[in-house]
Amino acid sequence: MGSYNAPLRLFNFTKCKNTPHLKTKDTAMVDYLKLWLTDSEQIARVRANPLCDFEGKFKFNSGDTIHYPADCKWSEFTLELKSSTWLEITGSLHKYWNNGSNENDFTLKDIRLAIANFCNDLNISAEYAHLINLEIGVNINPVFNASEVIEQIICYNNKRPLRPYDGKKAVFYFIEFKHNEHYLKIYDKGKQYETVNTLRIEYKAITSRGINTTGAITLKDLNDKDVLQELGMKLMQFYNGIVFTDSSINCNELAKKEELLLLTMENPNNWVIPKNVKKSTTQLRKENRFKSLIQTKGERKLYPFIRTLIERKINELLNMDCINSLSDYTLKPMQNRTCQTCGKDISHQKGGSKYCRDILVGKVLTHDCRNNSNNLRYKIEKIQSKGVLFDIIPFIINNNKIQLHGI
Repeated sequence: MGSYNAPLRLFNFTKCKNTPHLKTKDTAMVDYLKLWLTDSEQIARVRANPLCDFEGKFKFNSGDTIHYPADCKWSEFTLELKSSTWLEITGSLHKYWNNGSNENDFTLKDIRLAIANFCNDLNISAEYAHLINLEIGVNINPVFNASEVIEQIICYNNKRPLRPYDGKKAVFYFIEFKHNEHYLKIYDKGKQYETVNTLRIEYKAITSRGINTTGAITLKDLNDKDVLQELGMKLMQFYNGIVFTDSSINCNELAKKEELLLLTMENPNNWVIPKNVKKSTTQLRKENRFKSLIQTKGERKLYPFIRTLIERKINELLNMDCINSLSDYTLKPMQNRTCQTCGKDISHQKGGSKYCRDILVGKVLTHDCRNNSNNLRYKIEKIQSKGVLFDIIPFIINNNKIQLHGI
């Protein structure tokens, strides 16, 4: 399955003191994009624009000009004229807006002004510029060293991380995951730019299908706050697939089975599922037991902690209410939920769970939880069906902590 570098098994993360006078980089919600213009009139406007001087090719012997492809560099963009009805534009909207750098926040207001200036400079209409690729991401400043946080990442949607810059760790630290038609990238931006401790989470759609579902179809759609909010939710959804370990867990304090589970599932090779192979019940059980172990025994709580920071940054850039905007993706895992029968913590289970799941605690315990709940409810309903003078619920001793309200 390839080489495996074990995650750091440290008891103390490096706490970082963020230096306030240093600027963080790439704090844009929207950054790199690829646009296609396919309207001949719009393309003609660009070709006639004095800002754009296209360079083509020619044949040496005959001197004939080859009109397509032709390209030019303008501001922070590359324009490639592929045919008379196909112009591709790629580059960073944030760098264009900020005169070549992306070291400041790129807010909703800034995005709208940048799009207006971009279209005015090229003399085109935003609704004709179709989005093909798009990068969305945020920078956050965790209290833990960003590189060490990255070291705690095991996998994403059962895929091993790619580490294209392993040989350049002295420069910066960066891993990415390729999944179907998108990339999920995680950077230590502080190390890259030798600045304040900064972790960047970035989603890149490499086809239009990856972003069109959010309503982002043309450049004009990026003016819409609702569309940008949908893109933010998409970023959070992709983050949900990340699995962390927790180096604060002391193996000496674990039971033998727990220690074996921890050491086994920290290996990303044990998460990989072959293509077109359905995940087995045994595999799913191991994964959920591992996640439960990390949540209950670990001290760092990196998964919900990082999610909360991402949500706050998205809300800040879009000027939204931090409580109501993306809570479906970020706040639910922070809430404690218990089994309605036995009172066991089931916060790690699916959001709608009411009882212990057999895949996590075993079929016997799950069967008992559901039976105890149903039996008590049946007995109460039987008594009430014969007629009672007063509400009997407050007088029932509920040792199993079954929720009796609403019977």
